Amino acid sequence: MRFFYSSSLDDYSNTRIDNCYNNIKNKIAQKSGVSNFIEKDGWIAFSGDTENPELLLTISITKSEGKLHLYADIDDDISWYEWDYENQEDFENEIVAHIAPLVNNTIKFITEKKKHKYIKTARYFLNNNNEWVLIDQNILNNWLFRLFITKDSIKEEIKTYQIL
Repeated sequence: MRFFYSSSLDDYSNTRIDNCYNNIKNKIAQKSGVSNFIEKDGWIAFSGDTENPELLLTISITKSEGKLHLYADIDDDISWYEWDYENQEDFENEIVAHIAPLVNNTIKFITEKKKHKYIKTARYFLNNNNEWVLIDQNILNNWLFRLFITKDSIKEEIKTYQIL
């Protein structure tokens, strides 16, 4: 969720957003080898088409404790706040680390829930040998979340991310 939006952006804020978009695009192109993206005013998609964009990145400015910070989200699902990082470069690198492995790849997402214990997520990509290779995995075992995991389950989703 986005909090504390600045109602109007000055030139400096717009420049920061534009620079952040450009830095992220350049880093993703360098890491993935893909340099064609779908760009509209206010967002960039790294997969899909103009009608159905996927890996849709939006960057905006948010205000916290009287200071303006960058905020980014991908597909209204995962978000990053600049204040969580040492500097803008670390903020951008975290976003790139999430997006770059997905670009132009087939990805398997697995979410495993273990009753009252944890939620484990993992991302895999399909390599040239038709084998699934782990990109990353995370385990959330916070005591508060454990209360809401009422049954065991495993959800698997496979997506192919490419510009159409």
